[in-house]
Amino acid sequence: MERGIHNAAPHAKVIVWNWGWKREWEHEALELLPDNLYFMCVSESGKAIEVSGIKSEVGEYSISQMGPSTRTSELWKHAKERGLKIVAKIQINNSWESPFVPYLPVPYLIREHLGNLHRNQVDGIMLSWTLGGYPGGNLELLTHTPEEIVEYRFGKMLAPAICKALYKFSEAFKLFPFHVKVLYYAPLSCGPGNLLWLNKTGFSATMVGFPYDDLSLWRGIYSDDVMEMSFKQLSETWQDGLDLLELGEPALTESALDAFVDLKNVATAAYCHFRSIYLQIRFIRLRGNTNKLELLQILDEEIILAKRLHAVVLHDSRIGFEASNHYFYTVNDLKEKVLNCEHIKSQMFCLK
Repeated sequence: MERGIHNAAPHAKVIVWNWGWKREWEHEALELLPDNLYFMCVSESGKAIEVSGIKSEVGEYSISQMGPSTRTSELWKHAKERGLKIVAKIQINNSWESPFVPYLPVPYLIREHLGNLHRNQVDGIMLSWTLGGYPGGNLELLTHTPEEIVEYRFGKMLAPAICKALYKFSEAFKLFPFHVKVLYYAPLSCGPGNLLWLNKTGFSATMVGFPYDDLSLWRGIYSDDVMEMSFKQLSETWQDGLDLLELGEPALTESALDAFVDLKNVATAAYCHFRSIYLQIRFIRLRGNTNKLELLQILDEEIILAKRLHAVVLHDSRIGFEASNHYFYTVNDLKEKVLNCEHIKSQMFCLK
């Protein structure tokens, strides 16, 4: 294949991606590659992580866990020794952890990852997959620090408050319980758009599609307790970031208004999703309990979140959209969620 490409276009840049390669033979395969290639790896692939004592490793599509992994670094080192150029495949704007926003405002995580890549002397970066292609958001981090970007967008007066909020968002997202099944089956894409059921449906969650109430699949390798606590802590810490963002609002100038609204929209949408996932997990675990008070509190908060997200979506058509799936939900889905919660409340009071 490489010979054919270079026979037709001698100056073409040919990238070989090691996706799907096995550890037991990947270095041997690397030795067999032609000399004039770019060798690409998912930066974070194989990174060892531990969540609440549960050890695993990252596959791909992670912003919460910054690469490169030891495995990737060793492959790149080998490729460099062979004289090959090296390329990192990353997610800079969003990932399947957060496919519902055009970008996730966690610049300090992105900047740390990019710094790690710089130290590995990569020759190129693939910035996204089907998701993450928004022409803005975190892309400027390729050439500027978070502080420089914030000062340019918001001005010197507002910049310190914005940076504090962004740092808090970045710290919050480190709490994400990363696992491929969490990415693909938990209600990350739907958030408050996912309906609740008073009784178990028996339906299986579908890949980045319809989560239903399939908690056993949502949580992957984690226990119900770990899954619930992780999203509770994530959402509470994210709310701290929103509080910091609002503290800076009095210093907002007219020239920074559009940038502030943009940031607040994506940050609010992210909170609504993360908080709703926690509430959905809690609801599923408690339904059938004779004590209805907490279930009612969950339903009331889910209504608030659906309405809050609805207000954002009305003014920002980017929210809830991803290139390969299109809209995960519409304004009508969020209206339905309100009716869904009200209906369950009425069912609960009818049950004897």
